[in-house]
Amino acid sequence: MKKTYDSPWLIKNKYKKTICKFCEYQIVSKHFSRHLERRHKDEPTVKELLNKEPNSQEKKALLSLIRNEGNLDDGLRGKIIPKKRKIGENINEKDFAICQYCRAFYRRLNLSRHVKKCSARPAEYEGTTRPLAESYIYAACQKKIWGSVK
Repeated sequence: MKKTYDSPWLIKNKYKKTICKFCEYQIVSKHFSRHLERRHKDEPTVKELLNKEPNSQEKKALLSLIRNEGNLDDGLRGKIIPKKRKIGENINEKDFAICQYCRAFYRRLNLSRHVKKCSARPAEYEGTTRPLAESYIYAACQKKIWGSVK
């Protein structure tokens, strides 16, 4: 007979993890803002984050951008952490592409839908029929920049 556990803490790999862009540690996503406050309060982007109103849309957007940048750095090394995924789903990096505005990994099939309503997209955006092609160009440029810097 298979054991079942009522406590979510006993279930291994239940929570999604994210990569910190400053120290490159893996942190459970729900504890990420606390990690930034405690460990990286001297970084300029974290200072800006801490100066925002609690629970404001601006603070949530900036926190999401910091989280996505850490995941992007790790994704360029070959380990993709998608923005949305099903529990227990196998991740094939060929199925995902990068949004050039919010720097998150989305399924290639859903990228054009996401770009239309991406909150990090500039206001003067007129729309494109080729978000996937732009994603590949953005990824290639990031790999070139990332490879020369790190």
